[in-house]
This record gives sequence, C-alpha cells and structure tokens, in this order.
Amino acid sequence: MPTRLDLRAGGSVTVSRSAVEFAPYEITRDLVLRDGARGFRVQALVPYSEVRLELDGSPLPWSIRPLDIDAADLARDSALTVRLPEQAVAATPQLVLVVEGTPLVSLQPERRVRTRRGDLRYSLAALTDTVRDCAKAELRLLVAGQDVHVGTVRTQPIAEDVVPDGTGLLLRGLRHPGELTARLYQVLAPWRQPLSVPVDDSGRIPLPAAWRSAGPLVMSLHAGTHTADAAPSWPHLRDSDTLVLRRSPWTSSVVDGTVAARTTEYLGGRGTLPRGTDAVPYQWIVAARGRDLQACGAKESAPAECLQALGEAGPDALLGAADSSLRSGELAAALVGSGLAALRIREVTDPAGVRPVWRRAPLCALLLTAPLLPYLSGDPTYGIDELYREEKELLDEVGQFLGRVGTAILSGQGDPSRTVGRFDAHARALNELPEIQQQAVWRTAGVVPRGLLDTDTRAAAAWQAFRDRRTLQYYAVREEWEEWLTAVENFLGDGHPLLATAFRDRGPGSLRGPDEAWMRVPQFSLGCALIARLAAVGDPRAVGLERGLRPLWTSVAVHAPDLTAVDLALAECLVAAETVQATS
Repeated sequence: MPTRLDLRAGGSVTVSRSAVEFAPYEITRDLVLRDGARGFRVQALVPYSEVRLELDGSPLPWSIRPLDIDAADLARDSALTVRLPEQAVAATPQLVLVVEGTPLVSLQPERRVRTRRGDLRYSLAALTDTVRDCAKAELRLLVAGQDVHVGTVRTQPIAEDVVPDGTGLLLRGLRHPGELTARLYQVLAPWRQPLSVPVDDSGRIPLPAAWRSAGPLVMSLHAGTHTADAAPSWPHLRDSDTLVLRRSPWTSSVVDGTVAARTTEYLGGRGTLPRGTDAVPYQWIVAARGRDLQACGAKESAPAECLQALGEAGPDALLGAADSSLRSGELAAALVGSGLAALRIREVTDPAGVRPVWRRAPLCALLLTAPLLPYLSGDPTYGIDELYREEKELLDEVGQFLGRVGTAILSGQGDPSRTVGRFDAHARALNELPEIQQQAVWRTAGVVPRGLLDTDTRAAAAWQAFRDRRTLQYYAVREEWEEWLTAVENFLGDGHPLLATAFRDRGPGSLRGPDEAWMRVPQFSLGCALIARLAAVGDPRAVGLERGLRPLWTSVAVHAPDLTAVDLALAECLVAAETVQATS
C-alpha cells in the first residue's frame, strides 16, 4: 500500500526531504542528512513483505509484488513462502484461495524450523483440482486484520498474442498482474543469445533497432525480473507462455560475409547453405531445432539439407559439434537423422584434437573415440601399453562421461543396470495414476544424474520419454513399428548373443492391447542404437538395416532425446565388449 514517511531533524541537522511518499511496491528512498558542511547519505526503508514461489524444491526469486502462477505448475511440488515483518506474525496467517470474490480453500503454513521468524511456507499442491475449471483465482493472506493479495493463479496463458507496435511489440490479452520479462529469440539466427526485455504495464515491449528487422521471433514470457542464464535453452513452442511472431520484417544482414550472416540469409530463403568446417556448428543448431524453425517461418528444407550436410562432413561434423553449444540430448536426434550415429571410424587419427570435444560434446567424442574403447576392457589382447600417450589421455575422458556402469560393461562384467529404463509393469502402474501423483513418485525417487550410463541418469532419460508417451504412442502403433522391431530382434539373434540379451532385457513383457504400444519405445530405441553401432564397425547387413530404421528412429529421437543419447552410449559399450569377446 502507499506509505508516507515524515522526518524531523533538530539543531543544526537538516534533512533533504521532510516528507517522503512511497508508492505501492516502493520500499526504499535515498536521503541526505547534513550538519553544516558535512553530508551523510542514508536510506529510508519501510517495513515490507515479500513472496517467493518454489517449484520442484527449487526456490524462485523473492518479489514484493503479487506473483503470477501458472495453474499447471501447482502439480510440481509447488509452495509459496511469505516473508512478513516479524511483528506481523503473532497470530498464524491463513492463505486463502479466492475465486470471483468467494473464499474456497484455506491453507495453514507448514510447521517446520524456519531460517527467519516471519517466513511462512504454504504447500500449493492441494489447490490443483480446485483451480482446474477457473479462468483465474487469487491467493490472499489473512494477517493482522488485513486481506493481502499475494498471488494470482492462471489457467490461461499470460497473453493471447503478440503483434508489432511501432518501435517494439505489444502483448494482446495480457493477464499478468505484476512484473513480466520477455525473452526473445531470433528464428533466422537461432544460435544468438536471446534478448531479455521488461514488459510495461500496458503490455508493450520496446526493441533495439537491430531487433526490429531481425525477422520472425520466438518469445518466452517469465514472471518477475528474469535474469539472463549463461546458456539459455531454446524455448518449447508448445508451452502456453511461448508466443511466435512469424510476420516480422527482415532486412538482409550479409555485410561482412561471415558464416553466421550467410546462414541467416539461407534460413531467410536467400542463397545456399554455407559449407565447410566453419559452417558445421550452425548446421548442428539448425538440424537440432529444425522443426521449430520450420514452424516459425524459416526455410522449409533447411533442416533436411543441414542433416545431409552433416552426414557428408563425417568426422569433421562430430568434431564441429563442440562449437554448437548443444547438449548431448539436443544432438541426439540430429546424430540419428544425419546417419552420423552409424558412421564408421576406423581409427582415431588425431587424439589430441578429439580430447577437447569431450568437454563440450561428449556423445560425439565417444563416437570419435570408439576404435580405442576395447583397450579399456583389460583383456590382454588389447594391452593399453601399446597405445601412444595421447591415446591414453583420450581414454581417460571416457569414464568421466559414461560413469562406473560404462566401465563395467567395457571390462566384460555385464550391465549392472540392464533393466533400468524399460517400461514394464511399474510404468503401467504409473500411467494409471493422476499426473500429480506421478510427479510425487518421481520426486520420491530422489534421482541425481551423474555419468551417462549410471542408474539415475538412465532413469531420468526414461522419465523424460514417459512424460511424452502420448506422442510416442502415435509412432508405436504404426504398422511398420512391429516389422522393424522383429527385424532388429532377428538380426541380433543371429550371431550377437550379448546384444540380443540387452535388447530382450528392455522388453516390456506382455502388453494388454495396442494402447500400450508406447511401452516398447525403450526397446526400440536401444535396438536402433545397437544396429547403428554395428554398422559403424563395418557390418554390411547392419548398414542396410540402419538406413531403413532411420526415419522412424529419428522421429522417436526427437521426442525422447535423452533416452536416445543414453542408448547410443550404451550400444557403443556393448558393441565394444562384443568385439573384445570375439577377438579373444
């Protein structure tokens, strides 16, 4: 609420302002006290309250304004912490959910040890069902005879649409009650850092001159003052608070002739795709985000042409992935679609050049290091002392990325986590629970991902695929799905007992009907990865089978990228272990 502060000074002391008016949400004001020639800067601070949202155990920034809360987030182990002046909590305040002026639910704060008296934490998960059919609800705190608005729960997007408006943009249908930040991404330059801009109360977003002619934009809206991340991820177009401005002016940017500028021209429909090693990182980014770029107005054929270019670049493409700043999950679908997942590399010609790739694109580095992996088996046939120093240093990177499970598989001990990641009866039971309970089960697991093949990382990858199971079901019910699964099973059963066992271990068991076809996704993913890595060691039958599998495998990899990354690494270790067995 607005506040007035009156200051009185005596004797020779004067104050720069005797009365200070504080607007709503204003808590500090700078003043100067003087005693003759001496001046002292001081700060007037009025008592205030602040609130903080917590999602999945992670607290968001404090705010002195009411929070904007997406109703979908209530199911994510959500909580609201209210920090009041200590003198205001003699009585325990209630948090009340109010819909159209009517109180519906009252919440008591959790009884727990607090780091500061006056911090009150309220779990919000109990509100999920209540707000489901409401367009908007308010969270109000009943404290010291006051009714304080601390948050708004939305079941609709922050805004309906975004349109150009003079020197900036304008949000239409704005429903956000407080501070709001827009993060903008350039569709024709998806490698550039996004621009974070505050949104004013009317929904207007000012833009720098260069961004007014940058072409189509993707906008991600965030409540509060959103600080820029070191490496922000590309937004999900399906998120309700992501908007796309497709019809936006674009001015040609080819002045210096850089690869980035020429790639932007190409995405805008002018010129051809730049080639060469300098262009590889840009090709990776376009290939990884291709479907979104197509949907937002970039050149329709760009993703397919970039995948083809990466496949033709071969080992240079795997090396160049290090400069794309994409993580392994983002690279996975492009590795599959380009055919690089099955690329045959006979020897590591430049171990020193591959080693830095482990730090920035470890999945690609693993494929580049594949010919040396049998030397981690401990088998006398592959004596590690035979290697040069640079090759030994390169192998030192493998364990840090794969984890102890990868080392165990390579040494012939078998896969200690072979059943982790399959969709069996446990996944079926989870599927039958409401989403809020699914989230609770996942949180209880306490997963902390480490090495790519460690149990927790594989469980997290399977959870990602499980959450997108309805989309994956669309591919799993296709007629060719069962045909390809049978072809993979027959191929592995004909002379590859170790790989066939791993493939069978991923099976879901008997299904109750076609509506459970999604439960075979993990088995299909691993089977494709095994065929690809067999092709990479020169099996001619595997080469042909991988080419046939590739279109369907790519579609699955787009929706289960982390599972695909895990399975490529797992397949490489299993194939390397089989190679050692065969040689011995």
